[in-house]
Amino acid sequence: MAFIVLGAWGLIALPPMWFMYADPAYQYLLNGLAITIGPGPGHTDHPGTSLQLISGLLTLASHMLIRDGSGVVASVVANPEMFALISAITLVIGQGAALYWTSIRIYRSSNLGSTAIFQAIILGAGVFFPFRVYLIPEALVIVCAILVIGYIAPALLGMSDRIDNKAAFVLGVVLAVGLTAKVVFIPMLILPLIVLKWRQTLITYTSMVISTAVIMFFARDQIARSIEWFTQVSTTSARYPDEVPPDSFFANFVNIPSALLEWYPIYLFVVVLSLLILVYVVTRRRIMTFPLRGLLALLAASVLALLMAYKAFRANDLFVLVPISGAIAALLWSWGSMRVAFLAKSTTQLGVATLAVVLAISLNAIDTRSKVSEANTNFTENDISEFLDSYVSRGAYVAVGYGVFTKETALYYANTTSRNIALPEIVKQYPGWLDFNIWNSMFYTFSAEGNRLATCEELQAIVNSESGLIFVPGRELNLSAPTMQYASLILIPEAIQGRNVIYRVASATC
Repeated sequence: MAFIVLGAWGLIALPPMWFMYADPAYQYLLNGLAITIGPGPGHTDHPGTSLQLISGLLTLASHMLIRDGSGVVASVVANPEMFALISAITLVIGQGAALYWTSIRIYRSSNLGSTAIFQAIILGAGVFFPFRVYLIPEALVIVCAILVIGYIAPALLGMSDRIDNKAAFVLGVVLAVGLTAKVVFIPMLILPLIVLKWRQTLITYTSMVISTAVIMFFARDQIARSIEWFTQVSTTSARYPDEVPPDSFFANFVNIPSALLEWYPIYLFVVVLSLLILVYVVTRRRIMTFPLRGLLALLAASVLALLMAYKAFRANDLFVLVPISGAIAALLWSWGSMRVAFLAKSTTQLGVATLAVVLAISLNAIDTRSKVSEANTNFTENDISEFLDSYVSRGAYVAVGYGVFTKETALYYANTTSRNIALPEIVKQYPGWLDFNIWNSMFYTFSAEGNRLATCEELQAIVNSESGLIFVPGRELNLSAPTMQYASLILIPEAIQGRNVIYRVASATC
């Protein structure tokens, strides 16, 4: 329950998603519509398809309950944050439910101490918070990762390497949902392969393949493009193909130790402890009493997660290390409590459980409050939505670059990857907005049919209109003039809001 309450409170207390995570939260919001009522998603980079399906279905269900008299697209465009929050809170509830169910599975396979330690590590992982509460793939990945631990808990803890056929089938579905949410889930795929019997393994992976095919069927016309994108991404050590890679292909590995110390110190602690215990049981010839297969599976998943960090990585790229850390710690406690009389006492179990969970909840609450406070300070200092809306309301045109997000610009940006599913409504409800491409320094206009490069004459007409053109580049301005659109621009600083300089375009020369 604490996992749900703290997550939901943090989500509601944070600034709007259009400010914090317009990219990619609003992309998933609009692609949810595109995959459920439209031509299919236009964004399959992560690939994110399972999250789009869930988001789209939740949006449709929410609209049916709200009954505001407008179509679902018009309703979402008018209140995007509300629909994004509904999906995000549902995912947070799913995380809490997954943690509760998995905890029961661990308790039945071990004891209260193992369960509490697993919960404490999940609850206490502050690095989770920014990624688990927004409408982004990681929020679904954590649900699936925790469920995988729950399904194979008896095998991990050395109690039984069998699960029934129905559970194996459902496990395959969970693997498919996690895999099609984001590829950072890949390390979790090898756990059942190592710990389950061959029959259950066959059922699990057959179910996974079939479920993956069913999910990706909704994005079938994007599969070729998705394969091309993943090929390009995987063959560079940069984060994306258009970024400059490090000097050497393995340069990113140098940053792993410091990154783990900063983001996942509990992972380092439990791994080192597990290796020391493993050395002990080997030297004392007690390996037969140790759940070796479970530990090897978790360490193998860890190694795969770290190997995937050959690319420029962020904290969310090593996301699965948190549930893996919890599972390793639960395994070590389960093994130790069966061999150390003091650890096996009910009073010890209860004391450890109480202390661990209370400490984890406290740390989570403190960390959540800190991150909310920091985010709200950033929002107060850098939010320019009211400022820009006031210009649009007076008839001015406003052009923004990538990273300048208001509710309107977040919708316009998300539209570029959702096959224009909502563009007619966006243009209708929020006219007067242009897009400035920071990579080619040119301005694009929007209509119900799509966005296109404005001609120089059109740009001049906008600049020379009664209220003119307000321009917020979003990054340090370095216009690469002349361009194929204009020969030069004269810009006059209009205001400064936080990190953004707002200009008025005084003239455009063709």
